[in-house]
Amino acid sequence: MKARSLFLAFCAVSVIALGALLPGLVGKKLDTAERGKIQFAPVQEVRLEFADSGITMKQTLAIMGPLRDVVNIPQELATLKRSKVERVAAEAAQRYNQAGLLLRDPGDFSRYSMVGDITVLVYGPETSSNVFWIVDYADPEGNSWFHMIIDDRTGTVCSVEYRDLENEYGSGEMGKILEGFCRTYLEGLGEEFFDYSGADLAGKADQDAEQTYMAAQLRFDAWDNPLYGETRIVFFLNRNGFYTYFE
Repeated sequence: MKARSLFLAFCAVSVIALGALLPGLVGKKLDTAERGKIQFAPVQEVRLEFADSGITMKQTLAIMGPLRDVVNIPQELATLKRSKVERVAAEAAQRYNQAGLLLRDPGDFSRYSMVGDITVLVYGPETSSNVFWIVDYADPEGNSWFHMIIDDRTGTVCSVEYRDLENEYGSGEMGKILEGFCRTYLEGLGEEFFDYSGADLAGKADQDAEQTYMAAQLRFDAWDNPLYGETRIVFFLNRNGFYTYFE
């Protein structure tokens, strides 16, 4: 009877000990089996979706002025492909060339190419956000270039900067060049800006006495909301080029 009691006690202790050691033994066995292997949980594809797909061009420009919270994003998350953006930039620069705004021989223009590009997500007001491409388009020597900000939804050139380090406009040409600059830019924005006149903007431009620069401005309220105020686009021209900026 005493031997039977000792046997039962031994079995009880063994069960307790095995219960304590079993998880470790199993874990060690599994670790040995999976050693040298890397396992990944399945991940859903990342996509950007905007609740407000009906954003107007005026609102798109207002988001830029000035640029609010900006986040760099991979180009794979953009709607446009890089090849399409490159064509948009080349065509836009060609329009400025045909308008007589470039300071170089038009025959040199085919030598321009895209030299830099990034995509950014800009957070705007009223839960409206937008993706833009920022590109630089230049000649091989780097003496003349365009800097453009392009709307990823529509392919519209929203901002442009042109510089030439070797040539300049004559003082008597500044008014005509500014008018052409304003007109070409506004035409590129589409029908929302058809009521604005490049000639009217240039006719009200500020300038210094020597006409080394001229600056015109266009104001509009994109949101119809006093909290956000109006947007101002400034068209700036100096002897070596032109650019837009937003306030």
